[in-house]
Amino acid sequence: MTMETSQSNDQKISFDKYEEMINTMSGINYIIDRNYSIALYSKKKWDLFASNNDGSELTEINRVKEKSILDRFAGNKVKSYYRSLYDQIFSGHKKEIVIKSKCDSPAALRDNVLYLTPIYENMNTKDNVIGVLHQSLILNVEEREAVDLIKRKNVDSETEFLEMCTICKAVKYQSNGSDKWITDEEYQNLGGNSSIKLEYSICIDCTTTLDEFL
Repeated sequence: MTMETSQSNDQKISFDKYEEMINTMSGINYIIDRNYSIALYSKKKWDLFASNNDGSELTEINRVKEKSILDRFAGNKVKSYYRSLYDQIFSGHKKEIVIKSKCDSPAALRDNVLYLTPIYENMNTKDNVIGVLHQSLILNVEEREAVDLIKRKNVDSETEFLEMCTICKAVKYQSNGSDKWITDEEYQNLGGNSSIKLEYSICIDCTTTLDEFL
């Protein structure tokens, strides 16, 4: 499901001419190159979002620029799917991929949408895809009672794991001998253990949705 990249370390392409574009677009925006590295990003918006979501360490440019976006995804299944989505654009098979997702915090529910679109060497002729533009938009925010499960500072278990979908944020819960995917609030209301290590994956419904792009 992956493709070989054609851009080597000594063939780096400059994306500087797209800096104004990604800084003026709505949302949190960045461009990855054919090595899946973050080549350019809207730093002010990135830093503000990171600081507001307990990710202040990600405001340092040396921890973001030219780092593989695949390293930002936890779980092999998640990495594999996103790499395959990028390859669909790099290969020219897809001109746009739109993923509706959740970007929740302990005290807020966020409806999010991610647009993946090609960056061409020549945007007028639209030939030779050299990058993929991420545009992440928050569509709606709803406050809620804090959910301890996703307060990462509460984690004190290195042996117990709970599977969470990276797209919709549902968690995998065993009930009556079978697994089902429920919201983090439902998990908490059922008395689920919040001091547990989260293991990110993709639920059945979101897997079906992503498969439509591949």
